[in-house]
Amino acid sequence: MALMHKTGVFVVCFLMLAYYVASPPVAQAQVHAADLAGLVVVLGQLRQNLDGVVNTVDAETAARISQLQTSLLQVIAELDKVIKEGLDKAQITEQKLFSDVNDVVQRTNDELEKKGYLAYIGVSSSMVNVATTLEGIPFVKVKAYLFATTPLRLNPDASDKLVSFYGHFPDIDKSHPATVEVETAGMTKKKYDLAVYVGNQIGFQLPSEYIKEGQFVEMRVSIPTVKYYVWHTTEDIKARLYVEKRNAFTFKVDAYQENPALWATVVAPNERHERADSNRTSNTQTLTAKDLFSSMVADNTKYNMETAVFASMAHREAQSGPPCHCGCNGGSASFAGFDANTVSFSLSAPTCGFHMCGVFDSCGGGGTDADIWLKPTFKVKNRGVQETAALKSQELSGKRRSVIDFDLGPQWYIVTVVGTFKDQDEQYQRQVTVTKGVPIANSELWKAEVVNDQLQIQTR
Repeated sequence: MALMHKTGVFVVCFLMLAYYVASPPVAQAQVHAADLAGLVVVLGQLRQNLDGVVNTVDAETAARISQLQTSLLQVIAELDKVIKEGLDKAQITEQKLFSDVNDVVQRTNDELEKKGYLAYIGVSSSMVNVATTLEGIPFVKVKAYLFATTPLRLNPDASDKLVSFYGHFPDIDKSHPATVEVETAGMTKKKYDLAVYVGNQIGFQLPSEYIKEGQFVEMRVSIPTVKYYVWHTTEDIKARLYVEKRNAFTFKVDAYQENPALWATVVAPNERHERADSNRTSNTQTLTAKDLFSSMVADNTKYNMETAVFASMAHREAQSGPPCHCGCNGGSASFAGFDANTVSFSLSAPTCGFHMCGVFDSCGGGGTDADIWLKPTFKVKNRGVQETAALKSQELSGKRRSVIDFDLGPQWYIVTVVGTFKDQDEQYQRQVTVTKGVPIANSELWKAEVVNDQLQIQTR
């Protein structure tokens, strides 16, 4: 699977995370356990979101992402230890702690910047959460820095066109606003002032003329900074976002019906006889279709005997009367019923000994009998015949976050769906199978489900 290289899909700009500098120290506020607990939560979210990334990348990239997840676990463990024991007992300095945080987040950003993962993974929002959480922790901050940019991919039909930058901007004021210079293919470069929002966020509404499907919007953010306490200058940071392709999904749908030639109807060549008599006074059984087919037809070359089921069950019964006129029961034959896999019956042949019926009347007794004859009709799969036959085939296209419907008809038996996401160099493909027994299947970027013989594909 080819994925975007240097596309900027996730150009999260961790360009500088200046917790500590070599200039004369500034008084530090104490970092509280509650502050660190919030950081643990968002770093944990980032690690979980990276799980989704692993499923969309090549093996080499997946291995690097796994290393990042391991590093995130180690940093989380450090933070947990400081929360429980304090910096002194945990034997780690505040500088070392936040340096480790900075390192793993920077490495995560570098990896994302290289690959430009699919927009649905959620890593971008996690990086913004890390940004806003870190900004709320009281440690030394000297220079301005940009933590994250959102969105990194923009739907061309989106009503909300706000582009936001998150970070530490201590020197922005009315006289010294932050600005952004915007350009895209075929458009003149323009500069816009950035508005200040709550949550360490600055942003602007991206003009519609810069929103071109399948194109990058290049941005240069100028952040005002103060040097030597009085001199204003700017820190320029580059960022970019990608305007998504509208119809990024294509689906190849192949629906199959059960092959009409798959099943054979076979009538048993003779009857299965079961009996109860004085040698076996009770004969109650449940027989399986497979066993009866094996004994009555016994052809495993032409047919797959393991698949035999009952289609119908002809039967007849006979039973003798009582062996004498008093005090004895006759034989009985009862057909209990059948389903696709089993048939049941009950035969009884009681015996009766010598006994007196009256003062001058006796009975010598004797035996009874009961019989049943079964002649099933089987359905069984033919050998060497394909299970399915083509029913319908269609190629469909779809937008992100949409539902695509396709009528299968009642004959459908199994459906395969090959879904492809492609936008610029990013590509993702998965195949799923839906059956009547399991009518739903999921992949990372879309879901296929059959409802009332309608295939519904829902993209994310």
